[in-house]
Amino acid sequence: MIHPRVPDYRSLSESLALHAVRARVKALLARTAEDVALKNLKRGVPARTAADRDNPFVQ
Repeated sequence: MIHPRVPDYRSLSESLALHAVRARVKALLARTAEDVALKNLKRGVPARTAADRDNPFVQ
């Protein structure tokens, strides 16, 4: 058992790792959404609607 006044660095490192994974997933989804928007622009979709059209990664 860890003394109550001593921080549990294992839980801190797990928390930081989880934060890093969540940030990576968020960045990956943003990148994928941007790729879909770029493809829409190349197909001639107007810029104002290119990010939203046929893009399952937009929230």
